[in-house]
Amino acid sequence: MNGDDMASTRSINTTRRLVVLSAALMVSAVVSGCSVSDVCPTIGWDNTVTVELEGTTSNVSVVELCVDGECSGPAPTQLSPDESVGIDEHSWEISTVMATPENVTIRALSPSKEVLAERDVTLNWVRVGGTEQCGGPAETDPITLTIAS
Repeated sequence: MNGDDMASTRSINTTRRLVVLSAALMVSAVVSGCSVSDVCPTIGWDNTVTVELEGTTSNVSVVELCVDGECSGPAPTQLSPDESVGIDEHSWEISTVMATPENVTIRALSPSKEVLAERDVTLNWVRVGGTEQCGGPAETDPITLTIAS
């Protein structure tokens, strides 16, 4: 084998190594890209409904969101999932854990659990975080509930 043949053989071997290395890198990138993009984190989130009260609100002790006969309960000192909390006497936030019910009933209750106002509402949820593939927290437009005098 002369010097030109040896140089040619080294060049071919180097080219083969580069092709194999490039192919391995491409396969690695494709495989890792697919496995990462198809996996969602195992986390949960709360979706939020804001209820704005109008009228005489001084006797309202809690605002509930009801779906299929199941209602959120009064919020303890720390907000728990599926419960409401009064921001002030005219504004309440209700959280639903990873649920986006379409048709709900919103109602305001007195301390004695008398229904002061009630309204059936269709909610239009908008995702405000996360991704389209994995989901994420959602909100609706604020809902107005009028309390009679």
